[in-house]
Amino acid sequence: MMAMAQDSDSKQYDESFDPLKLKEPKLEFFNEESQQNLSRRINSETQRATPAEEEQKEQISGYRIQLVATPNYQEADSLFEQIKVDFEGEANAYLVYDSPNYKIRLGDFEDRVHAESLLSKVKEEGFRYAWIVRSNIRKE
Repeated sequence: MMAMAQDSDSKQYDESFDPLKLKEPKLEFFNEESQQNLSRRINSETQRATPAEEEQKEQISGYRIQLVATPNYQEADSLFEQIKVDFEGEANAYLVYDSPNYKIRLGDFEDRVHAESLLSKVKEEGFRYAWIVRSNIRKE
């Protein structure tokens, strides 16, 4: 048994490999500038206001209808564009990032009764898993 322990201790390992010397191209995913650009694009396209703008708008507790939650930004973005068109004039659409998901929500309802009336229409349009969520809403 002791002889086996000596054999494993006597093995030599080649430690000359250095991954930094491979000169691989940098991945865009880890590029800080591209991440900042993506973050700016997401913020500009999702009807999110800056903290200063949020302070200027009066917000109250109310209700919104959540249609979808997905971790895929491209899926959420394309669906968000479609929903903005489909429900234009009836309710504001919002694309909200709440880690790890992008959530698409409709409306700024002060009472649940109005939210429920739009919820039934949303379900008829094919969003059968939509539900009402409490949220801070914009008072208009």
